[in-house]
Amino acid sequence: MNFQELCEKIGLPEEVRENLKEEEIDEALYRRVCDPKAWEQVVKEQQAALGEDKNGYRMLSVQLTLALRARTCPKTPPCNAR
Repeated sequence: MNFQELCEKIGLPEEVRENLKEEEIDEALYRRVCDPKAWEQVVKEQQAALGEDKNGYRMLSVQLTLALRARTCPKTPPCNAR
């Protein structure tokens, strides 16, 4: 499944989908977001890194990219593997 297919599958409206794009996610962010203890700090850091995100589309793009990566990357340990 690719990014656009994910957006369609979860029922995002077209006017939202046209504002989203798959984001580049580095390994450090991916691993940290899987740690429940780091989640709040990771979100704050990501918001700062994204800058102004009036409608939340960039953050949503990051979250969907992370979800897609978790689903499609068998080489990366699942989040619950600690």
